[in-house]
Amino acid sequence: MIESVEWRQRYINGESRAIWLEMAKVGPAVKEAPYREAAKMVCREFADRCRANIASIVKRLQTLEYEFWDGNENFVKLTPSEAEAPWTCSFIWKASGSAFPLASHREIAKTATLPLTIESWIAVVGDSVTLLGKHPRLSPQYCGFPHPEVFPDPMDVFFCFDPDYSAEDRSRLLAVSLIDSVFKSTIVDAVTSGYETEEKLTIRLPSYAVDAAIENWREPVTFVEYMRRVFEWGGFPGWELYPDQRPEAELAFLREGLWEVQGVEQRPLPRIP
Repeated sequence: MIESVEWRQRYINGESRAIWLEMAKVGPAVKEAPYREAAKMVCREFADRCRANIASIVKRLQTLEYEFWDGNENFVKLTPSEAEAPWTCSFIWKASGSAFPLASHREIAKTATLPLTIESWIAVVGDSVTLLGKHPRLSPQYCGFPHPEVFPDPMDVFFCFDPDYSAEDRSRLLAVSLIDSVFKSTIVDAVTSGYETEEKLTIRLPSYAVDAAIENWREPVTFVEYMRRVFEWGGFPGWELYPDQRPEAELAFLREGLWEVQGVEQRPLPRIP
């Protein structure tokens, strides 16, 4: 039997990658005694770190004069006080319970079997948090054609049940994001033209494990792996694909000192004040 009692402390001590591998090996039993409580504590720590990292990134973006998308056709610069508490800005951050506007989907949510990572994320971070916006170097917005084929893919996590699936469909999907990287870089054009996203990021339910695979991203990843990649690239994981065009100084500024969530190197990162 895998020893689970020290999972959280080992995770805090820097063994983050090893812990995720151990919990994955347990399989569906991770949701049962004697593993469940220890696994939930690790997932809560993961969600706490994600929340802290996102808050740090938003604060730094404000100093770079980044303009956040307001959800319509406008882009907004945050004030310093707004950047200090980004969870109060509804166009950036939505609390838990906001992602299921349809009564039928709320009923599904009551009985859905979610991976423990996403249960913790929704409880700690919320249903929706986004870095969609524009910046001349970090996240250019294109209007019309032709435009460069460079898509920084700013983080956009929006949990809801896939609107293309009915409440009665047992092979339902949980959407992680409803828009693709092209939409993210052509927001105004996409909204006004009714652009349809080609690839929504989804997780297939029910999920009985600690974490779950994300479908339709550019390569196979779990949710934890996806968030690691997000933070490695300062909230803009698309830049991994464009080594010759990266805004290296801005990316280094955004990711400096962020909490480790699934380390490649087994070392803890310092907490940001």
